[in-house]
Amino acid sequence: ARILLQRGRRQEAMQTLIKAASADLATKEPFIICEALLEIGDDLMPLDPKQAGVLHEKAAIVARNGRINLDTLRPKKAA
Repeated sequence: ARILLQRGRRQEAMQTLIKAASADLATKEPFIICEALLEIGDDLMPLDPKQAGVLHEKAAIVARNGRINLDTLRPKKAA
């Protein structure tokens, strides 16, 4: 999806991200789902910030239900 986006193929990049999210959700593993939603949301941010926010919110819900600390999935930012 990143390569498609770099080549200006926005629609194809979005479709690829949606397919990736669907595949990851099918795993039924909360940790994998959270990780995927966060990563795909991050990738989607330049294309559709609103939808990216929705994915991040869904990751937070899955994390709460699965008792997962989202901080463990997010890289620490340098100060």
